[in-house]
Amino acid sequence: MIAMFSQGDKFCSGAHTDPASVTDPALFVSCLRDAFALICGEGDVVSANEEERS
Repeated sequence: MIAMFSQGDKFCSGAHTDPASVTDPALFVSCLRDAFALICGEGDVVSANEEERS
Protein backbone atom coordinates (compact mmCIF):
# COMPACT_ATOMS: atom_id res chain seq x y z
CA MET A 1 0.00 0.00 0.00
CA ILE A 2 1.25 3.48 -0.85
CA ALA A 3 -0.25 6.62 0.65
CA MET A 4 0.45 10.13 -0.63
CA PHE A 5 -0.57 13.63 0.37
CA SER A 6 0.54 17.19 -0.17
CA GLN A 7 0.33 20.32 1.90
CA GLY A 8 1.62 23.64 0.68
CA ASP A 9 4.92 23.04 -1.08
CA LYS A 10 5.52 19.60 0.48
CA PHE A 11 4.57 16.20 -0.87
CA CYS A 12 4.73 13.16 1.41
CA SER A 13 4.39 9.47 0.66
CA GLY A 14 4.73 6.26 2.59
CA ALA A 15 4.77 2.63 1.59
CA HIS A 16 3.93 -0.55 3.45
CA THR A 17 4.88 -3.76 1.68
CA ASP A 18 4.37 -7.47 2.16
CA PRO A 19 7.81 -9.13 2.49
CA ALA A 20 6.50 -12.13 0.56
CA SER A 21 5.60 -9.87 -2.37
CA VAL A 22 8.55 -7.47 -2.26
CA THR A 23 11.58 -9.69 -1.85
CA ASP A 24 14.11 -6.94 -2.66
CA PRO A 25 13.16 -3.83 -0.65
CA ALA A 26 16.20 -1.85 -1.83
CA LEU A 27 15.20 -2.39 -5.47
CA PHE A 28 11.61 -1.41 -4.66
CA VAL A 29 12.78 1.86 -3.08
CA SER A 30 15.12 2.52 -5.99
CA CYS A 31 12.28 2.05 -8.48
CA LEU A 32 10.02 4.37 -6.46
CA ARG A 33 12.74 7.05 -6.36
CA ASP A 34 13.29 6.76 -10.11
CA ALA A 35 9.55 7.02 -10.78
CA PHE A 36 9.13 10.09 -8.56
CA ALA A 37 12.19 11.73 -10.12
CA LEU A 38 10.72 11.14 -13.57
CA ILE A 39 7.28 12.46 -12.58
CA CYS A 40 8.64 15.44 -10.62
CA GLY A 41 11.25 16.44 -13.18
CA GLU A 42 14.31 15.44 -11.16
CA GLY A 43 13.31 17.57 -8.17
CA ASP A 44 14.64 17.00 -4.69
CA VAL A 45 13.53 13.67 -3.28
CA VAL A 46 14.12 13.35 0.48
CA SER A 47 13.10 10.25 2.37
CA ALA A 48 11.78 10.44 5.93
CA ASN A 49 14.98 8.79 7.14
CA GLU A 50 17.13 11.42 5.43
CA GLU A 51 14.95 14.20 6.83
CA GLU A 52 15.31 12.82 10.38
CA ARG A 53 19.12 12.92 10.08
CA SER A 54 19.29 16.60 9.17
